[in-house]
Amino acid sequence: MVPSTKENLGEGTMGAATPVVISGTLGDLPCGLPCPRGAKLSLLLLRVRGLPLTPPLGPLLCLLLLLLLLLPCSEPVISCGHYHPFRKIIGGEIATAQRWPWQASLQVNRVHMCGGSLINKEWVITAAHCVTWNYDYTVKLGDISYFATNLSTVVSVKDILIYPRYAELIFYRNDLALVQLASPVTYNQMIQPVCLPNDNLNLKNGTRCWVTGWGKTSTDENNSRPSVLHEADQFIIENDLCNKLLRKHYFFSKFIFVINKKMICAYHPEGKDACQGDSGGPLVCQFGKHTWVQVGIVSWGIGCGEEAVPGVYTRVSGFSKWIIKSMNLRNSSILASSCLLLFSMLLPWSILIHL
Repeated sequence: MVPSTKENLGEGTMGAATPVVISGTLGDLPCGLPCPRGAKLSLLLLRVRGLPLTPPLGPLLCLLLLLLLLLPCSEPVISCGHYHPFRKIIGGEIATAQRWPWQASLQVNRVHMCGGSLINKEWVITAAHCVTWNYDYTVKLGDISYFATNLSTVVSVKDILIYPRYAELIFYRNDLALVQLASPVTYNQMIQPVCLPNDNLNLKNGTRCWVTGWGKTSTDENNSRPSVLHEADQFIIENDLCNKLLRKHYFFSKFIFVINKKMICAYHPEGKDACQGDSGGPLVCQFGKHTWVQVGIVSWGIGCGEEAVPGVYTRVSGFSKWIIKSMNLRNSSILASSCLLLFSMLLPWSILIHL
């Protein structure tokens, strides 16, 4: 993340920021995974006609049904977007431990590739352009160090869901992906989920937000990555103004719209910005006293911290429904498969064939 710079087109870009003003309502923030739909085992049991529910099969099936019906909703919803404000940062750029507990590092062979954000115990969101290669990714959570420490939680990646309409043309479009962890993480002071916005969330022009990451801190080619997480405040720019500024830089016709409704722009007059290595990381805004909502994902920019050139982020609110639907479908299918396996172990084969 750069205090006063941005990187080449196609790379994520960043640098260190007050509460924001949010218009519209957030409603029930989708911070824990909603209970999966489907997999209603009671319907399966109702189709088992003529099955004598006598001991020991009767009590066994009743107990199994009770456990499976309780399983999808057994975990309480965890509040999202909170951190433990033990210390304050005044004009600094190095992030305070526990300030951004949803920050993730997407890594290959223990080398940081991109940023990401924890949205519940099993899912991280990042930029799609970060995960288009066939690598064995891992996700590091729980500390602000560039390298793994004794505070780190490193989890393998089970699956990656790239938004179906993601495209790499002149610019990244629909630049969002879901990363499913191989095992759920345990929440603590250093690991917490960030809140997702409702699809009708609108931010006013000039809203102050924060971007975080382990990206480059200057445009110097020999500049090394920071050893700790950096943060930078950014001000939201409405899309019309962002289009106007970018068209000037590209000398595009006024009829060409670089920024669409699935993107959001942010800028800092002092040159604070995202940069190479920050891609996939979160742009978050404060809602209330200690609640943070992720409004953007570092996507692309022109250089790092150049004057009058805003950074471009994926607008998370434009994908909220897809995010929740995708997680629900994936978890519902897993639950249904597990249920079928359990029943196949308990019910006679003739019963299963009859179904």
